[in-house]
Amino acid sequence: MLPQLRAAFYQLAAGQVKAVVRNGDQWLEFQKGDAKTLQHEVRRLEAICGASRVGAVRVR
Repeated sequence: MLPQLRAAFYQLAAGQVKAVVRNGDQWLEFQKGDAKTLQHEVRRLEAICGASRVGAVRVR
């Protein structure tokens, strides 16, 4: 799920209006205003997965 959320974040950061992520039967839709929240979720999952150094998401 982390790679999908990371990709959705990058899409929003690049200016896309919305990004959709599928997790089994569940569809998550993120809009441009959700970018900061999505960034925090990606960071949280990176910490859990031990991937905080590899492909970390940063917004300035």
